[in-house]
Amino acid sequence: MATKEKGAKGGKNAAPSKGGKGGAAGAKGGKVGGASKASKGAENSRRNAEKAARGPHTGAELAPIEPRLKRFYVQTVRDRLMKQFELKNVHEIPTLEKIVINCGVGEAIKTPKVLDSVCEELELITGQKPIRRKAKKSIANYGLREGQEIGAQVTMRGARMWEFLDRFVTVSIPRIRDFRGLGTRAFDGRGNYSLGVKEQMIFPEINYDMVEHVHGMDITFVTSSNKDDQALALLRELGMPFKGESPNIPSLTYVETRANTSKVVRNAQRRALIVKYAAKRAELKKVILDPKTDPDTRDAAYEKLRRLPRDSSATRYRNRCELTGRPRGFVRQFGLGRNKFRELALNGFLPGVTKASW
Repeated sequence: MATKEKGAKGGKNAAPSKGGKGGAAGAKGGKVGGASKASKGAENSRRNAEKAARGPHTGAELAPIEPRLKRFYVQTVRDRLMKQFELKNVHEIPTLEKIVINCGVGEAIKTPKVLDSVCEELELITGQKPIRRKAKKSIANYGLREGQEIGAQVTMRGARMWEFLDRFVTVSIPRIRDFRGLGTRAFDGRGNYSLGVKEQMIFPEINYDMVEHVHGMDITFVTSSNKDDQALALLRELGMPFKGESPNIPSLTYVETRANTSKVVRNAQRRALIVKYAAKRAELKKVILDPKTDPDTRDAAYEKLRRLPRDSSATRYRNRCELTGRPRGFVRQFGLGRNKFRELALNGFLPGVTKASW
């Protein structure tokens, strides 16, 4: 009897009892899951009802505001370009098609979290989410594998493109340290212009205190023209500050005089005397150098020449830089000193002069 009772307690009837509890628990869990789904559905329906009751926002029926730079292009720049290049068809007028920002992050090979912060900053700068670029092939020396994310890219078109260019020209470029103008040699021969930015802090959207890593980026302006001169004229009209086109080019005066002012003034007085007595000195020298002149006449000409002011001789005049007044290292072709000549040439103020030409 004891054996039967024991078997009855711990035998076949035990498992079904536990299973029943488990089944009850599962049923209870199923009821809870169904209740949560029902509550979510009720919440969504409530939100939709509130949204329908509020109706559209105030400016829903108004047309979107046209970007300021695009309006300037349509009203002013198009006519200027058409007149400058003598275009007959309005479809030939160059325009801006897209702006591409590319940022390579080599540190993402070892620390992938760096790429996350770069993507967040690009999203703040451009207003749209960037796409992550992957490596096309593996490079063992860099520890790079094919398909690994090593960069980010953003392509802007339409209104967002015009708004970015407006902010870039009017706000970001003036914040570049030691900025001396954009180079004009970065065109690819098909009307596209590229430039590099060393720091992302030039954009006002970036908070300096929140920056973890300083990185640069490449910005490419793609135009509808296939000629570099038309693309250059388009970007210039849109406000891109290229080298050598600043209206504040120093004039050839003594504004930036570094030499002694008294010496510069004295040199100018000598120049005036040289011009005043040039004809008389040339006449006396002609008499002196003529082999047919008798000795008494030659001596008289010598005496008259000695009585003229000493500073009226051309040898008394010293060539000085027209900007700084420095007398040494004078470049006669440009009327500038060596230091000033190099400075203006490197800044693009001397058209046609490059570093390889001097």
